[in-house]
Amino acid sequence: MKRWEYKLIGMEDMVKTYAPWESKYGPEGQKYPYGGRVLTALNKLGQLGWEYIEHSGQPYSHGVMKIDTYVFKREKNSG
Repeated sequence: MKRWEYKLIGMEDMVKTYAPWESKYGPEGQKYPYGGRVLTALNKLGQLGWEYIEHSGQPYSHGVMKIDTYVFKREKNSG
């Protein structure tokens, strides 16, 4: 039977951790919109064996910032 491990990570932390370049520029100095950084982070997680399951967020309301949480899983090592 397969065993899984799960990861919950907020979008901002995901981008800072897995696409850690300065706000508008990629590793080679090219311009990247923030969405490009999110895609880079998602692809990096995929390369590390994490499979995207879903994400959820709270709508903007009365000055409260939106919080996005991404859920990933990967097969647990048998050791």
